[in-house]
Amino acid sequence: MHHPQEHQEAIEVIVCTNFAGTITQLPSEKLLENPFYQSLYIGNDCRSGDLEPNTVKLLKKKFGDPPDYNIQDSGLLMRKDAIQFFQEALSEKTVQIHIITDIPVKYVQALFEFHHFDREEISRLKIHSPTEEKNKGAIVSEVLKNPQAKNPTLFILDNNEDDFKLMTVAAQGAKKSNPPNCHFHNINFQWNDYLKKMRSHLLGVSHHEEKEKLYKKISGDQSPNSPQENQMPAESQPVPSSPINIPLQRASQNEIKQNVKQIRESYPVQRTTQRIIHLNTNSEATSELIKKLMNYKKEREPKPEYIKTFLGKGLGFSKTEKIKAVSALMNALNGRKTDRPLIDYLPALKNGEVGKTIINFLQKNQYKNTNGVRIASIPALVKYLESKLPQDHPCPPNPKR
Repeated sequence: MHHPQEHQEAIEVIVCTNFAGTITQLPSEKLLENPFYQSLYIGNDCRSGDLEPNTVKLLKKKFGDPPDYNIQDSGLLMRKDAIQFFQEALSEKTVQIHIITDIPVKYVQALFEFHHFDREEISRLKIHSPTEEKNKGAIVSEVLKNPQAKNPTLFILDNNEDDFKLMTVAAQGAKKSNPPNCHFHNINFQWNDYLKKMRSHLLGVSHHEEKEKLYKKISGDQSPNSPQENQMPAESQPVPSSPINIPLQRASQNEIKQNVKQIRESYPVQRTTQRIIHLNTNSEATSELIKKLMNYKKEREPKPEYIKTFLGKGLGFSKTEKIKAVSALMNALNGRKTDRPLIDYLPALKNGEVGKTIINFLQKNQYKNTNGVRIASIPALVKYLESKLPQDHPCPPNPKR
């Protein structure tokens, strides 16, 4: 899939990582010897790269959905903190992910699909297969030649010591990043820490308007220089919930140079009022989303004459289908069973204004599932709600108003 916008925006973060043993627990030499992994390939030949056509189903049958990390062979799965890192990284247009691995590309993609990454997210993964002529170091050198990457935060991650050395030498030779922005690791991978560093860098290059919004959110519309904040008793200060996670755009360093230090000293990241919501029908944020969907439905619900005139000609499908999709999502958010599987409505929910409404809401609020993994996309939201809907009971009627 072609992403023209990626070539227009500066690249702020580049991740060059190995797969087996880095994103997953099991290193490649042990993975290739694993009987279950071999069984995912036609003829049990994992060297051929020919996966069984139902690989994702086989993974679900083996590990469950959501997966059970306590059963045998769970080392094949993505690390839990890596899942959250990639969910957020793949939602940022200024972040590039390069997976450099000798594991077949189709298997890497299948494992991401098993962990509920959608097709668009998987298409943003740049997966490279090293060869004798072009080793991992050469691939890193090529990646860093991109003129859009002027001074990115750079992550080099590989559990294989020899490959790690090739990659770090190539990165240092490219002289693309200042040392504080380079993070090279080949043991004890801390994906949560990498996520915080990525967020910090993106915050540092944020647009001035986003910075002003941050002031207002944290200080209650006080100006940045307001003295009242410093007089706030420690016990009344907000309890930290998570690092700041606001969709950000690039701005010149001159725009932020004057105030960014003051922001971080006066309003540290830990004091953000950003909400993290474990999905439930009583949360304030979920009620807010339902209200937005109700407004959408009220404004756009087709009139009887529209249906009579155009639906028969096939011209009203998109509009009426969106209204059905919005109604189904509202039922799911309220914990009611939908008239048909919610996943059937996914194309309509991702499309147009309704898609923008949901995406904007997911970006504003950090939805997390019961395993603590962030829900950052519409497909992930739909799949999670689908898994929580009652399966044996009819949809209860809406309360009379």
